[in-house]
Amino acid sequence: MRNSLQSAPVVFYSPTPRAAIEEFRVYDNCYVIGAAKRIHSNGRTLIGSHGAGVLRGRFIDNVDVASDALANDGAHSLSELGQDLKGSLTLYVAEPASRKLTVLPDPLGGGLVFTWQENDDWAVSSDLAALTSFLEEIGRKPRKSLHYVAAYVATGSGGLIESSFENVLTLPQFAYVEMTPAGVRILEYPCKGEFFNSSMSYEESLQAAEDEILCNVAALAGAGHDRRVAHLTGGVDSRVVLAATLAAGISDKFSYYCSGGPTEPDKIVSNQLALEYGLTTTDHGGLDSRIGPANLEQELLWPFQHTTGIISGVAQPGNLRTSTSIASGGYGELFRSFYNRGSVHSGTTQEAGEQMFGRLAFGTDTNRRLFSDTFSGLAESKIESIKANGAENGVRKDAQLDYFYLNRRNRYYVGEITRSFSPFVSRFDPLYSLAGASLGLRVDGVSRQANVIGMDLMERMAPGLSALPFDSDRFAGAYNSLRGRPEAREYQHSGVPEQDGVTRIRMENAASIQQTRPTPADRERANKLRMTPRLIAQFPVIREGLRELIDGLPRGEFPSVFNPRAVSLLIDREPNHRVYYRTARDLYAALLWYAKG
Repeated sequence: MRNSLQSAPVVFYSPTPRAAIEEFRVYDNCYVIGAAKRIHSNGRTLIGSHGAGVLRGRFIDNVDVASDALANDGAHSLSELGQDLKGSLTLYVAEPASRKLTVLPDPLGGGLVFTWQENDDWAVSSDLAALTSFLEEIGRKPRKSLHYVAAYVATGSGGLIESSFENVLTLPQFAYVEMTPAGVRILEYPCKGEFFNSSMSYEESLQAAEDEILCNVAALAGAGHDRRVAHLTGGVDSRVVLAATLAAGISDKFSYYCSGGPTEPDKIVSNQLALEYGLTTTDHGGLDSRIGPANLEQELLWPFQHTTGIISGVAQPGNLRTSTSIASGGYGELFRSFYNRGSVHSGTTQEAGEQMFGRLAFGTDTNRRLFSDTFSGLAESKIESIKANGAENGVRKDAQLDYFYLNRRNRYYVGEITRSFSPFVSRFDPLYSLAGASLGLRVDGVSRQANVIGMDLMERMAPGLSALPFDSDRFAGAYNSLRGRPEAREYQHSGVPEQDGVTRIRMENAASIQQTRPTPADRERANKLRMTPRLIAQFPVIREGLRELIDGLPRGEFPSVFNPRAVSLLIDREPNHRVYYRTARDLYAALLWYAKG
């Protein structure tokens, strides 16, 4: 099942006359397919808006709002406007007087922009489905990338390989596209230099990050949606978002959502915070479905189809469009040490890969490593290239693996999941802050490991909030050694927080949805392995499905990328660890998209 909504135009350049697409030509050699034109007196025409985010205090989640924001800001250059975008958001602008087309993604690249080039021909779009469909129409259909599938399954996200299609790349961070009859240029936003070489002090950077975050939550709250949901878990990042809503005096504008059962630590802490600050909670996370996947194959395939193979998230083509906004806690990871773990990594590239992604991707046990020997070498070269790029940008040595998170995983995981909601609801990460992300790369490794930036931001905006218990001890280890343990305070209220009473819409095909029900033996095994019994119940179907998909690939294709021995160990016997159950499921889902999607 595919989503029929084309969310963004395709911008195409070809010096060769193209009679078949002449109707889409806007200037000599320049074509726009799928434009939504909004013409302004300042000489600019908005031809597309994709995703959701903030531009200079205005929340943008559709072409009309984007058009209004653009019309009211003619004094700034397009590069200045583009570098001020926050969130997984891309704007497309035409300037008839200069015969120029410009594609403006957010500077951190949360809204991935895909590019295809063959000789002098270029195609550019943030909508990968639209891009590949257009290329197929002009006889240049790209092949799906098995390398992307392997890297996604082994590492848990995209980015090691740039795209789920061969010969399709993504724009680097801080880059935008300018197209004229003379050709295509990839340019850089002026803010890149300040991001990597900021002269601001810690306090100045913290103040700038606070200002950005407060602007973000205010813009989201003021956007006029019928319903607003904010994630609130037992962790740090969503609590920083809560701090911002409290500081801005808009905490009552949101219903606060935490998944999980009533006895889970996340849910317990979320409810305690709601009682402490008088928040309204909800059992509805904001996303409704008209129809749902009827069986396991659809359940695994539809999310990949929705993102054209980039990621399997929550959103799928059967979801409903509603006037709902969701504030999530993404980008908080950029304030702390995700991969470096607070210190310089001085080992080999293989060891760096294993530290970041684990043994399934980069381990030395060839019986368990999912990559073939050939692909292992390619994957290591990708890591080395991104580390070198960070070093060229002046990233300190104890942050060069964390730079990989900023440059790749944050974009392909956080950014793409957020954008995948855009056809249905307006999801946004208020912690999107250039000042905060820049500071996260500049502070020492121990400070990053301790997440002092996240804690300091929380305390600046809502004093005392960080002293309330989290789902686990967040002040042990690095924080304690750096600053000592702060004085804690206890929750003062008990009971059940107020709820908004919103429930999910019943799906049209609810009665026909097939569920794989765990047996008592499945539940017993799940308890032993501390995992969900559903994965164990699904495993026989997944195992047979994987064998069928692998056997159906052209001879030699699978072992050129995957390690057949490791895959056999994964599926030919009952796994003895929950990681292997999840990996088998992820592999089945990704290969379903590769073979059938």
